[in-house]
Amino acid sequence: MEIKTAKYAGFCFGVKRAVDTVFDLVGQKTGAHIYTIGSLIHNPNTNEKLAENGVGIIREEHIDEDLAKADPYSTFVVRTHGVPVSVLQKLRAFTEKNPRSSILDMTCPFVAKIYKIMLPKDYINYILTGVHACDYSDASGMLLLDVEHKCWSK
Repeated sequence: MEIKTAKYAGFCFGVKRAVDTVFDLVGQKTGAHIYTIGSLIHNPNTNEKLAENGVGIIREEHIDEDLAKADPYSTFVVRTHGVPVSVLQKLRAFTEKNPRSSILDMTCPFVAKIYKIMLPKDYINYILTGVHACDYSDASGMLLLDVEHKCWSK
């Protein structure tokens, strides 16, 4: 049996950038705690390798509990498909209280574009915080998510 591999198999550039950056960070930050917010990417093998290298996962649904246990020298990595505004605000509050901690936003640039689409509440948030943000549920509610074909509308 012959097995053929696609000419361009592998990660997209946004995922490759995120994975390479986090593994580089692991090598640079010995002794510091590195956490991804949810799984960095949708690839269990890569996420397992990150865990083997000491990268923890902060669960979105338990963000308050997980941040309460986080080390003040932590680096929080925003996953490739982004996080809701509420999670980002909690991360920012943590880093303001703990200035030696940091947030590394690895949201894919194409996904980040979607977050620039604003509902009125998003515009108010932007004026108050300077952050462009839109949750996936909002984008799908604006009919920008083609649910039938599972892709962003053109």
